[in-house]
Amino acid sequence: PRAEDGIAGSSSHPVTEPQWNYFYTVDPTAADLFGLAATWAGETIQLRWQTANEIDNLGFNLYRAESLIGPRLKLNDALIPSRVPPGSALGTEYEYYDASAAWGMVYYYWLEAVDIYGHSDFYGPVSAGMATLVIDPGLWSLPVEMIGVTE
Repeated sequence: PRAEDGIAGSSSHPVTEPQWNYFYTVDPTAADLFGLAATWAGETIQLRWQTANEIDNLGFNLYRAESLIGPRLKLNDALIPSRVPPGSALGTEYEYYDASAAWGMVYYYWLEAVDIYGHSDFYGPVSAGMATLVIDPGLWSLPVEMIGVTE
């Protein structure tokens, strides 16, 4: 390994072997996420997230899929802007409502944090959905909230 390769650190070997110096470059993430949740809220799914800090964070994108391995649909048209100044060691709370969620579906959501350099980090998935539990066919059905959070 060479310093030019962006690998850093050091390692010692017995005298019969050469000694190598390694250099690792570590980029801080745009935002440290404290929590991400998705819950059914009436006729929408509410997505909430909280950041612990947002070092050089520019904003967020949200993605939804119908399965863990399915294609991801970007939900927001424009980047959801950071609510704290760039370089801030402060975090804050955010929410977004997925009004396009369909009754009877379970969805998986991912959050993308984008920094001022164009790098991004993904968080998730979390899942939420609304299903119908049939008590007696032909009489009625009752909604049952299904909330599942995975990290």
